[in-house]
Amino acid sequence: MIRKRILQVAVMLATSALQTKENFVLGLLKYILSMQFVESPQHPVYSETLKEFQSTCTIQLHQLATVLPNFLMVSQRTILKPDYADIIQTFYDELEARVNEMINTQPLEDRQKVSFQTFLFIIMYGTPLLWLSVC
Repeated sequence: MIRKRILQVAVMLATSALQTKENFVLGLLKYILSMQFVESPQHPVYSETLKEFQSTCTIQLHQLATVLPNFLMVSQRTILKPDYADIIQTFYDELEARVNEMINTQPLEDRQKVSFQTFLFIIMYGTPLLWLSVC
């Protein structure tokens, strides 16, 4: 319960007051994506709490993607060129590779796989930079 609340507060800070703090946002994203959840069938209450925390992590990932899509699409270290189409290596590429690795190597339920794919979709859909390169 405490970890859940800490995560919610950290995401709230990342999406409001600390949007310009790249290291904080990237560290938070790395923390969420690197969490390992091991269920224990002998302890159903623990397993249920763990599933609830996984759900909270997914919601917080989606919150980050909704509020900071440009940040997650293009790393602040990347210098944007005027035509936007010259962006070769973006932070999104690294993020997509990490998420696909998690989906393919970790024993995840279908709902978790869909949640991670939705996270990537929210970033793509919400990024005006993508629309500028298409138009």
